[in-house]
Amino acid sequence: MMQIDAVATVATSNTYKGLPPEGTPFASGVESGGVAQPGLARRHLVVIVVEALGIPTFEEGKRLFAADWDRPAWRGRYEVASGKVAYFGSTTNGEIRELCGAFANFDGFDFAHADCLPRRYSKAGYDTLAIHAFDGGFFDRRAWWPRAGFARTEFAPDLVRGGARKCGGMWPGACDVDIAAQIGQRLKSASRPQFIYWVTLNSHIPVLAGATPGLAGCEDGAAPLAHASLLQCRLFQAHHDIAEAISALAMDPALPPTDFLIVGDHMPPFMRRNERLDFDGYSVPWIVLRNRPA
Repeated sequence: MMQIDAVATVATSNTYKGLPPEGTPFASGVESGGVAQPGLARRHLVVIVVEALGIPTFEEGKRLFAADWDRPAWRGRYEVASGKVAYFGSTTNGEIRELCGAFANFDGFDFAHADCLPRRYSKAGYDTLAIHAFDGGFFDRRAWWPRAGFARTEFAPDLVRGGARKCGGMWPGACDVDIAAQIGQRLKSASRPQFIYWVTLNSHIPVLAGATPGLAGCEDGAAPLAHASLLQCRLFQAHHDIAEAISALAMDPALPPTDFLIVGDHMPPFMRRNERLDFDGYSVPWIVLRNRPA
């Protein structure tokens, strides 16, 4: 049940309301990052929607965010740009924002008449694949992702069969840190350009023990935010693990030319007011890595 202070906290209100008023200016990471249309170079594209990736407003959080998502090493291989966009609602609202260019709910959305990103890339000759580490019935993704234009989808059973470890916590599924490597193998073996869309799982709040490898530092004091609340520390650790896996994928010398868009779905919807106030209540970040020509 929603706590009363969630209603009273204006600065975090977008977490708790759905669609914006009609006429609200639209922006997405896909549009802002310049990947809304397939490029002439026909490089692979990986779009990653990171669960609960918000914009920290406290100094240590800003430092940790920059260390994970603004890595100097990336600039040796990619043209890097970043920014923020307004978010409304939950993860699936963020997905429709990025995939179909709309502030809308997935249930009742007119996919048949929408020019969604996977359909656009498919028409340009790309193979299209959508990935999530949980069950495909969760938010009915098994049904509506193909309607958005994805030719193939993979969920926890497929990813585990492919070698991903199982992660636990409140949302048990495949481990995100292993999915990045699977994406890399697909890109290396592909004979056609690939559009791969990945919605991460393991940073879903509350991040409980076992949700992803590497959380022990929050209990033994080794993690950077071990002095903060346990749930906040675990969230940053989960995001760090995902960022490390994405960076390893992006910097793999054997990776063919690939562009990446990383974008948050919504701010971390902590139940405690003071934890929510540590994040921008209206915006989520996006980061684009554009492969530099050799």
